[in-house]
Amino acid sequence: MQLIGDSRTCLKTGFRPTCKSEGQPWLTRTAHTLESFVSEKYREWAEANQSSHAETLRRITSFNEAFGNKKLPEITAWMIEKHRSARLKAGVSASTVNRDLDALRGAFTKAIEWGVLRVHPMTTVKRTKIDELERVRYLSPEEDKRLRDALDARDVKRRLNRENFNQWRRERGYKTFPDYGAFTDHLKLRIVEIRGSQPQILRSPVEFSFR
Repeated sequence: MQLIGDSRTCLKTGFRPTCKSEGQPWLTRTAHTLESFVSEKYREWAEANQSSHAETLRRITSFNEAFGNKKLPEITAWMIEKHRSARLKAGVSASTVNRDLDALRGAFTKAIEWGVLRVHPMTTVKRTKIDELERVRYLSPEEDKRLRDALDARDVKRRLNRENFNQWRRERGYKTFPDYGAFTDHLKLRIVEIRGSQPQILRSPVEFSFR
């Protein structure tokens, strides 16, 4: 690569006309912006290699308003952190912000693999921490039905096993175990707490030592 004129300015800006670059597109005037890189290069790869490419591309293009017109070498960790902070303050959930950043991170990684970018701007950008214990998620009606059906089927199987086992003991003159009551153990009682019509997954530990 040849640098003509002020080499420090050239390296800093990445696309000044005083630069003459050979095989290093990040130092040329024609370097991709985020938007052009996604539309001209990354989109085709994503559509061919990712089953969820539409969602991934949607997440990446959501950054266009913030810095989609920026050359890839101009996008910094500070810009991305600033954008993340603004979204969190606007009420966007941390999990959504993380998924969007993951999609953007993947695009930058491919830009480096393909020689379009030299330095990954998200090396120091970490995922937002999420306190899973603080988040309460309620089951949908479909999830609730599947859970209850599975627990009912489990109880039926346990009762059948107990009956078969007692029959085996009776045939040999052994003392049998008592039949199960309404529940075969504490799991069904502990895994779901009914609050109105909304079942909530409990975070407290399930004690299996009681039979």
